Amino acid sequence: MTDVSEISADTAPVVAASEPIVSPTGVDTLLAETPPEDIKPSESAVDEVKEDAKEDAKEAVKPIEYTDFTLPEGVKPDDTILTEFKTLAAESGLSQESAQKLVNLYGDQIKTAVEAPYTQWRALQDEWREAIKTDPELGGVKMESLTQSIAKTIDTVMGDKSGAVRDAFNMTGAGNNPEIVRFIYRLSQAVTEGAPVSGNPMATAPKSRSDTLYGKPAGLANGHPG
Repeated sequence: MTDVSEISADTAPVVAASEPIVSPTGVDTLLAETPPEDIKPSESAVDEVKEDAKEDAKEAVKPIEYTDFTLPEGVKPDDTILTEFKTLAAESGLSQESAQKLVNLYGDQIKTAVEAPYTQWRALQDEWREAIKTDPELGGVKMESLTQSIAKTIDTVMGDKSGAVRDAFNMTGAGNNPEIVRFIYRLSQAVTEGAPVSGNPMATAPKSRSDTLYGKPAGLANGHPG
């Protein structure tokens, strides 16, 4: 038996450094695994990804441009308000269709609000005219003579201001108020009976029979039945 002390470095077996060390069991341990080599993408692939990222960024920040919105009939657009609305809609990411729905809602509300006073005013005018037609003193068979008397009285009393008076009756709707009509009708009776009434004579060209009797066609107090 050879003494271990007698084995010199020259006679000892040599293990090549390049040869892997094999486990006696033939199975490598977990800690024996080596990390995979880093896989680097090509420069062209990197450039392509960068360009795609830039395009995506542009799309993300690109402002939404809206076409003209459709407004309800009779509603006039306010350029300042529409500009502000487009800015807010774009910041909220609303599509053209979604923004149009909001415009429709706003337009309908505005139109209703604007038309409401006129609708009420018109209903009151109809109510007053019906009251005059059924009034014992003013309505019935007296309507024709009443309107003629009123038209003459306005021209006689107001002279060259008769047109302005008729405009005021028309604009306010007061020309259909039963009590105003009654007042002017009774005044016309006083004028017809010869009571003194002040006023400047008209300094205009002679009127036709229709103009003299009726004036402008709106309001019973103007001398027109409706």
